[in-house]
Amino acid sequence: MELNAIGTPDDGVIAEVLFPDDVYFADLGYDVLQVEACGADGKTVYACGGEEDVELAEALSHFGCSAAGDGPRFAVGDASDNRFKDTAIVDNGRADGEVEIGINKVHMGSDETRTITLRPMPNHLKAWQSAELGCNWILKQLEANGSLRGGDDLRAYYKTPAALLAHGRVLEANRVLDYVETRYLKPDGDLDGSGVPWFDVYRTYNHSWLCCGAVMAGRRDLARKLSGFIATRHNAESGGFFADEARSTEEIMTTSMAGIACLYAGKHELALAAGEWLANLYQAQPDLTKGLFTSWKNGLVTEYAEAEASSYLVDPLKLRQWYFQYGISAALLSSLAGFTGEERWLVLARNFLQASAHAAADRYQTPQSGKIGWGAAWTYRLSRAPEDLALVEQVSSGLAALQNDDGSWLVTGVYGGASAAADSLTLDITSEFVALQSFMGVLPLV
Repeated sequence: MELNAIGTPDDGVIAEVLFPDDVYFADLGYDVLQVEACGADGKTVYACGGEEDVELAEALSHFGCSAAGDGPRFAVGDASDNRFKDTAIVDNGRADGEVEIGINKVHMGSDETRTITLRPMPNHLKAWQSAELGCNWILKQLEANGSLRGGDDLRAYYKTPAALLAHGRVLEANRVLDYVETRYLKPDGDLDGSGVPWFDVYRTYNHSWLCCGAVMAGRRDLARKLSGFIATRHNAESGGFFADEARSTEEIMTTSMAGIACLYAGKHELALAAGEWLANLYQAQPDLTKGLFTSWKNGLVTEYAEAEASSYLVDPLKLRQWYFQYGISAALLSSLAGFTGEERWLVLARNFLQASAHAAADRYQTPQSGKIGWGAAWTYRLSRAPEDLALVEQVSSGLAALQNDDGSWLVTGVYGGASAAADSLTLDITSEFVALQSFMGVLPLV
């Protein structure tokens, strides 16, 4: 955010502070506003806010401004002598969340007070800003031929077109699709999964993301080939999609993502069948307070080897579970609600989302949480229920907190990282979160 000040810093008073018409109380997530002085000596003055933040505490300490008091304070003055000349108290008790700053100024020899309003940045714009940072990181890796620097296998590419398109980067998304068609697409609509360790375990997950991206780009020929391959994994008896190469198990993520791709690509009956599969799986749950069973094999799978537990149960007694199962299901079901106009799909979407409340304390704060925000965003667009919007805001803020300074994300979910190397895994997770933050960033305000 660029703010301008004019005045005479040498007398310790800023004569006037000029703000844009729309000022958000944020600057790339930091509640510290820098004001450039236009005095003859060119000294810098500062306005700092939100004293509860570490960033402000450091600034206050550095510039010798007391942080005493219950409410946030803004201070302006000449920073060169390590103290603030004037202090303005912020009235932030307004119900609408806005804050008002009273700035003392000298004008024509008399003291006046000018009140300036700063509005908290809406959460959906914070999500979009986070997506913008991630999108820019991806674009820095994009080569002229559509390949991505560090992208050694399909993981770097299958989500990227949808992510770029969700954020409005049509030209670049098509360059990536051109490269994928040349490098990874097989004649039967399958993809070359060499180097992807889980390719045979989640057999159509790559295809589904890429199919959605192809439809979003208007590339129907590519979508037809990919959705045709996805259809070969459909189980007509259960309505779900086989997850693995052996066609032995169906699970929420594979079936839901395949259902979304089929809905996008015009294979509506398969998408509706996937919705019925989710309805049956939800109905078969023995006790959602004790976790969500996520797999089906001639019925709900409730017995499995302990070493494979995460693949079958979202356990509320354990951290870092596969929370995305609550969200990807809601993404498909809310899509079916919009497609058919049938209320039952929306009810079921909200049931899956609300069941996430039984999961462990980190359920909205890890990389595995992102799809809950996606499902909640698409559900909220139809329901306008405050509970759904609250989920969006929790997950979106959690993803933003996990983001590296350079805009990328790491699948490990390390907080406070400065940067990440461009490799297939980082490109995979960053592309997904750009898409999800973009979905959450375009929510209606009313």
